[in-house]
Amino acid sequence: MLYVFLVDTGTMMTYDMNLALENVSVLKEVITRAMHVPPEKQVLLISGGEALDDNLRVCQYSAGTDTNPIFLFSKSTIEGQIPPSPSIDCASDTDLKEQVEGTLNMPASYNTVVARAQLAQQFHEHSREQTRVCQQLVHDQHLQQQGWAAVVANLEDIVAAFKNRFENFEQAFNEFLKGRDEKADILKNFEEDLKLLSRIPVLPALLGKEPKRIEEGEKSAFGEVKLQEIENGLEFDGSAPMSLLDWISAKDTQNNVQEIAQMGSKGLQQITDGMLNSLATEVNSVIREADRPQMKEIRGLGERLFGLEQLMHDATKLVQEQNNFAQALLQNQNRAGKVNDPSIFPDLCTSHRKNLMHMLKNHERVQDIKRRCIKAKEELSENLHVRLKWIMYIEKKLYELDNKLTMTHESLRRLTGVFQVIDQIHRAPRVYVRAIREVARRHAFSQAFVEWATALSAETGEVWEREVTTRRQFIQQFSSHFLASLFPGMDDLPPEFATQPPDKFDDNLPRLTRENIEQLRAVLPELASLLVVGEVVAVPPLLQAALRSQLTNSHTPCSGTFVKEGSGDVYASAVTTANSVTPRNTPDRDSDLRSQQLRPSSLTREHHESETDTEEFEKVGCSGGSDGTFSPMEVMPDARSSMKTKQHFSSQASDSKHIKLDGGPELYMHSESTNDDNRSQGNVVTAMSPQDPLQSPESLVTSQEFVTAEFYIDESMPSSYTESNATSGTTASSSRHMPPLVKTHHVITAELQKQLEDKNCAIVSLQ
Repeated sequence: MLYVFLVDTGTMMTYDMNLALENVSVLKEVITRAMHVPPEKQVLLISGGEALDDNLRVCQYSAGTDTNPIFLFSKSTIEGQIPPSPSIDCASDTDLKEQVEGTLNMPASYNTVVARAQLAQQFHEHSREQTRVCQQLVHDQHLQQQGWAAVVANLEDIVAAFKNRFENFEQAFNEFLKGRDEKADILKNFEEDLKLLSRIPVLPALLGKEPKRIEEGEKSAFGEVKLQEIENGLEFDGSAPMSLLDWISAKDTQNNVQEIAQMGSKGLQQITDGMLNSLATEVNSVIREADRPQMKEIRGLGERLFGLEQLMHDATKLVQEQNNFAQALLQNQNRAGKVNDPSIFPDLCTSHRKNLMHMLKNHERVQDIKRRCIKAKEELSENLHVRLKWIMYIEKKLYELDNKLTMTHESLRRLTGVFQVIDQIHRAPRVYVRAIREVARRHAFSQAFVEWATALSAETGEVWEREVTTRRQFIQQFSSHFLASLFPGMDDLPPEFATQPPDKFDDNLPRLTRENIEQLRAVLPELASLLVVGEVVAVPPLLQAALRSQLTNSHTPCSGTFVKEGSGDVYASAVTTANSVTPRNTPDRDSDLRSQQLRPSSLTREHHESETDTEEFEKVGCSGGSDGTFSPMEVMPDARSSMKTKQHFSSQASDSKHIKLDGGPELYMHSESTNDDNRSQGNVVTAMSPQDPLQSPESLVTSQEFVTAEFYIDESMPSSYTESNATSGTTASSSRHMPPLVKTHHVITAELQKQLEDKNCAIVSLQ
């Protein structure tokens, strides 16, 4: 069974359990048919104060049993002035006093014994029935107490939710008041803003994609009002350019900017501190009224229910006593019938008379307990009626005040939206020119970036393909050899990095030109500072930093730098360290190794390109002729302030090989015949004894051979190198006592020859 308890009258109702599978609205309809209470006047709660939702099933709530029923409140009964009569089951209230008096006047006989035994049974049955009624009355009062607790909990939930909404409202109101002075200043200068907007032209490039008609239903420029169909809304006389104010007005014909300013001014006058203080006073008053403990708590109800439980205990004892008397009279009747001795009847009837008088007193006590239970329920029902009327009054006040807050909050939200539009109109000139400047900047950036990235991808793709080809050729020859197991990882290939050109972007931006910006600068001198397109940096900062570093290091000793501009790449090279190029058997090897740590290392291409390509970017080289002399190297600055090196060799042009690095200057390398000569000279140097280093052919070179290359010694070597020109032909002993940082000319010659041999070998392998 599904139990529903009507708190107003303390009535328990039972319904079919199948209703638990139906929605709450169905249950209300069934209650309407049974109790004649309209559904809109019904309030269904469960323990804890949760209200039942009409759209949910009854079984979703943990209630509906005899000890935890669904509490029903009738608004119709609560709104009435007269308290409802409590539901009381009086049962059969028979007056047994007259029957007792009648049996007392009967003569002492067996019939009298039988009549008195039957009367005793009636006393017992009646007391048991009355006790059952009393227990039900006490149980109903317990449920009424639980129902009242559910109402109070529901009220507290409503008050807590109302407080939360008011706090949100107060926060929004205070935020609006914080910027009230700023909003007033904007309204004060609004006419000047409109004059400035009327002077700002809308560039034709911005209107190229504007529709001739704005259909109904499109979003308004102000975000609130839907536009009606505008005929020729954006068509103006070709002689007079459209101003930004005209464009804004054409976007919304129902609300012009003047009306919006008036709405903001009127709303600003209404929204004041006094309005918030008035609402706060009303809210605090209702909250204080809802928190009255003398109304929430029914004083003495707990003690009364405890007293009623004690009465139920007493009534149970009386019922047991009545049962004992009835059983005693019944046993006397049975013995008297068996003995059938008239002499015992006088004493037996006297004893029965006393028993009946005692049972009559117990009967009266049970009836008194019943009256007290009924009275307690009536008083509790009247008390609840008054308090439920107070609950309805508080909830009605909360509902009305909540509606007032909702309306005020909605007005505040609309006014905030109006001032957002006004603020956007105020900021429109600066936002407009900043957007134009940004479009111009993006066009410049995208063009420069795509050009740089395209050139970079072409160069990196070429490097990548060349490296992959070199590795695969080597792997093809090396993988089948049994020594391949000693060199793991030879199958690795460099990753593809920046090998594909990027897609074009910013193509959907308006086509604005410098003439447009200059036009706006002339029309709007007060905004000219915002119409300056700064320098566009399309090359990554890492490359720019490397470029500055390379240009700085180009003037340091023992290093040479080549910079290629245009695509943004930086190519750098330096003379390799003495450890990597000094002949193994030269006497200055140890000193060269020590000086190696003090020299700047070779610079490599930015973005950590493959080390296998370093020979491609070397820009310092030398070639020895048949007489061992060296051709001069000349440094020529181009129009882009980059450093270019060009090497001239004495060999025939037909025997030279040309290598052009990424559109840069060409390096002229000697043919194989010259390389063979260089290798033979290098072998001579290598074969010399360490004890006699000056007997090598390089030691015979005089200082006059370097007259044409003074720039190289001055710019790329320490000053001690130039000083050694006059003493290149000194004895071996003087050579041995040179400082560690000073190299003889034959050592430099050997280094340069070694570099040239490495380059030629690399070129041959690439071809």
